[in-house]
Amino acid sequence: MKTVIIILCFCWMSTSLQAQLNKSGIYMSADDFISGTLTLGANCNDEKYKIKINSFLNSSYVTVTYQGKKHNFNKADIFGYKDCSLKVFRFFKGEEYQIINEKTIYLYTQRQIQNESKSSNVETHYYFSTEFNASILPLTINAIKKAFPDNHVLHDMLDSRIKNDSELVKYNNHNKSYELVHLIDESQKSK
Repeated sequence: MKTVIIILCFCWMSTSLQAQLNKSGIYMSADDFISGTLTLGANCNDEKYKIKINSFLNSSYVTVTYQGKKHNFNKADIFGYKDCSLKVFRFFKGEEYQIINEKTIYLYTQRQIQNESKSSNVETHYYFSTEFNASILPLTINAIKKAFPDNHVLHDMLDSRIKNDSELVKYNNHNKSYELVHLIDESQKSK
């Protein structure tokens, strides 16, 4: 009997944990993002729950279907959202950016469709911000130097180790981080 109770408790705890991990919702503010507080957060397995970004024709709002009711949020009034695949997105100046790194520096991607004559392809562009609520800027070597004007060790590392902007987001398997993150961390240890 004890074994059955233990198994039932374990199943209940793992189901509860899984429900928390599968939560999706809206981050109303940067503080909500930092604290992990979701508005209209729900389990992604709920058939009545859906986040629609309304990207078509650059719509300025997000629609969340929660418990069968639709709720509209102006993109300018919210920080971002977490989708059902647990990806986190931030809105900045009406644009949507996926947050790919939160350690040391915030790194973002944005997928843009490039129309070329009869075909379209999707390009990924990279951006950064020095703080979670700071302006999002294109990720370039020069922009990083401007963002860290007094970190001359970082400037030297960028000059000696990075050949072009795309190398900033190269993933370093040894250090388990993006190359830029590793360089910033290393430069701060050298101070």
